[in-house]
Amino acid sequence: MISIQPSNEAPHIGHAGHTRMLSSGKGTPSRPSRFFHGGSSQRCDEVQLTHWWDRAGLEHLGPLIPVLLVQSIGLSQAHLQLKAAMDALAPPDGSVQARARAMHLGIAAMADFQMERVRTIARCARAYVEYLIFADRLRSLESSIALQQVIVQKCREDACAGQEELSFAVSASIAEMHAAQERMRGSRDQALLVLCNELGEPVEATYRRVHGHALPEEPAQIPGTGTPECLARRRPDLIGALHAVHAAEQAPSETAVVEIPQARLAHERAVANAENQVECSLRALRARISELVPLRASTAAAETMAWKTRESVNAGKLPNAALSGANFLLCARRDREIEVRGDSYLALVGLFEALGAGWESGPFLQADAAGDASA
Repeated sequence: MISIQPSNEAPHIGHAGHTRMLSSGKGTPSRPSRFFHGGSSQRCDEVQLTHWWDRAGLEHLGPLIPVLLVQSIGLSQAHLQLKAAMDALAPPDGSVQARARAMHLGIAAMADFQMERVRTIARCARAYVEYLIFADRLRSLESSIALQQVIVQKCREDACAGQEELSFAVSASIAEMHAAQERMRGSRDQALLVLCNELGEPVEATYRRVHGHALPEEPAQIPGTGTPECLARRRPDLIGALHAVHAAEQAPSETAVVEIPQARLAHERAVANAENQVECSLRALRARISELVPLRASTAAAETMAWKTRESVNAGKLPNAALSGANFLLCARRDREIEVRGDSYLALVGLFEALGAGWESGPFLQADAAGDASA
């Protein structure tokens, strides 16, 4: 029979706040700087975070979110679950301890609903941005295919046999571009289907809402994130986890001994995960913004090369097929630029989700600050 021997180490029972492990510094490898824990306080506009979709730089995202909040089936289900949870919280004996526990459990349930709202808005925005990315990439690709087809036609009109052979190479590049076109169409339609599912409406209605929309020419900008302390007071799941700790502390003594350590550990883990999510989102956004600078320089160089090649072809110095390679390279550079620019907005959406933005946190933060001041 296998026996489990007790450990000599004290178990980690957790606590209501989040602490970080201290190291002696001996033999510790160098670590990258943490943007979210940068030493200097980062100001944060709570009003901006509450309605971030109006200030994210995406012109047409704002009108979609009110539609989402009204039509979302998932949010309707979450609201019904919240109502059922609140109805089940009436304390049977009416004692002070039971009322306090019911209050904390009620706040935790409301926080769960608000976090579902935050995640639903982020999913909708993410699907919208992905649709814009593939729609823009398709428009750019279709323009390049049209130019390649003109080059093929000119090659075929040349009487030189060598030019005819070159036209086959150009035709092969068109076939490759058509394959990419079909792949992008499928990805665009998939993003549209995800978006219409989030909005809770037929795909035709969603298509009418977003048809013709394009990505902004500039990448997403880094918003004020606030501090980790602000995050703990704003993000709904962290608020819910903290009140779950308070509810466990008000549990009957026979169950509190089990509930309290579990609730404290759950809260500590939630805080650590939330801070890391913000950190990862910040890094992704900064990386995409930084990548776009040299990528745009590369695209500009490809545009210059295509223009010079076109001039040489028109002057008879180069065959028509020479323009095909320049056009193909420019198409690839433009496609990558659109992709990275779109990725910056996907990272921005992820950052707002990690910050717990998208609900009316202002009144709660003010009440929380007033409670701290009175204490």
